[in-house]
Amino acid sequence: MVGMAEELRKSFQKNLIDGIIRPRLNELFTMIGIEIKKSGFVDNSFGSIITGGRARTVGITDAAKRTLAMPVRIAILDQR
Repeated sequence: MVGMAEELRKSFQKNLIDGIIRPRLNELFTMIGIEIKKSGFVDNSFGSIITGGRARTVGITDAAKRTLAMPVRIAILDQR
């Protein structure tokens, strides 16, 4: 019974990521990919950098790499 709460939390988190977050990330990066193609900057060798507070969203780099088919990284701010 002690591990039950942890099991439920992990199950909820997995369902949240698989059922809600991942599909929204795929939609978002599909729209971004369309805009990149429209702009004419389609050279996939440059890659993409994700910035901002939501850059720490679980699975964001995997979704971006998969959908945009280019290298992707998260920007790291120098917080001196």
